[in-house]
Order: sequence, then C-alpha cells, then structure tokens
Amino acid sequence: MKVYVVVEDWSCDFESGESIVAFSTMEKARAYMNNRIEEIQQEYDYDTTEITETYGDFYNEGYYRENHTSIRIEEVDIDKEV
Repeated sequence: MKVYVVVEDWSCDFESGESIVAFSTMEKARAYMNNRIEEIQQEYDYDTTEITETYGDFYNEGYYRENHTSIRIEEVDIDKEV
C-alpha cells in the first residue's frame, strides 16, 4: 500500500522544526500542500519562491539557514520491508 506524505520543514531565526502528514491519495496530499503554500505565502515575506506540483521552497535570498520553509510530497510504500 502506498501513502503520500507531506513533509514540511522550516527554520526561523535559527530555530527549526518539521511536520509530517500522511494521506491515502496523491490528490488529498496535493490539496493539503497547496493550502499550506497559500498560508505560507500569506504569513511570511519570503523573496524567493520555487513551486512545482509536489514541492515548494520559500526563503530569503542569502538567508536559507536562518529563515526558510520547504514543503514536499513523498510517496511511501508502507508494505515494503526495510
């Protein structure tokens, strides 16, 4: 079985964090990610934005380590043995 995981990591003033949310379909994962992208764009004043269907990266040029938000969708096969 495959699940689609939205991974969001951020850094703000040298503090950082990560959130992971799993979905049963790619469509649900994309809808969640697109909603988060809108929230990120409204909440933060990043000057550089890179967005694809499964990835978003937001940061201020030259200050990625101090302030950024990245979000991506990963496909995970949960039946596969590790």
